[in-house]
Amino acid sequence: MKAASILLVEDDATTAQATSALLELGGHRVVWSPSIEAACFQMLPPSIPFDLLLLDLGLGVDRGEDLVRYANKADIPLPPILIVSAQLPEHCDHVAREIKAAGVLQKPHSAQELLHAIENAIAANA
Repeated sequence: MKAASILLVEDDATTAQATSALLELGGHRVVWSPSIEAACFQMLPPSIPFDLLLLDLGLGVDRGEDLVRYANKADIPLPPILIVSAQLPEHCDHVAREIKAAGVLQKPHSAQELLHAIENAIAANA
């Protein structure tokens, strides 16, 4: 898989660090945002465009899908989205359809499953 620029929106620091380390070992550039506000700031021009947004749905008091609504209202361009969440699969699938996500990956997952899902999400939007 070609190296990608990935925005990881995850409120759990341990999960974010492990995910970032795995992806960086694969040659990807990862920027971690623990909140909706931080993620939107990272996507504002003149930032480097991201190839993929890895989005957790449970962000403390916030919901991951709110990031999409906020970005759309603020005219912030969004990269393809891969939902990575421990929420119930039915809920994740519903949200994925609602925000037009490129895919859904349930937590917990293996490193191989994550890399495969990222590859598929990027390829689907190429």
